Amino acid sequence: LLDLPTIAHRIETWRVRSYLKINANKDHPLHEELGKEKGCRLKRGRLWLSQAEGTLGNICQPSGIEPGD
Repeated sequence: LLDLPTIAHRIETWRVRSYLKINANKDHPLHEELGKEKGCRLKRGRLWLSQAEGTLGNICQPSGIEPGD
């Protein structure tokens, strides 16, 4: 209607933006979780970090992004 992004699109954008911020900061507590295998829980589904990797995987491979300082 007004060409505004949907809530689902905003959440996906937030996840990817947060993922990239975590990847750029080696002191972040979740930085070491980026390369690990992530499971899928039946009641909750995938973790937001795993969903961010999936969304980012549609554009490029997350392994191709160099971690920052």
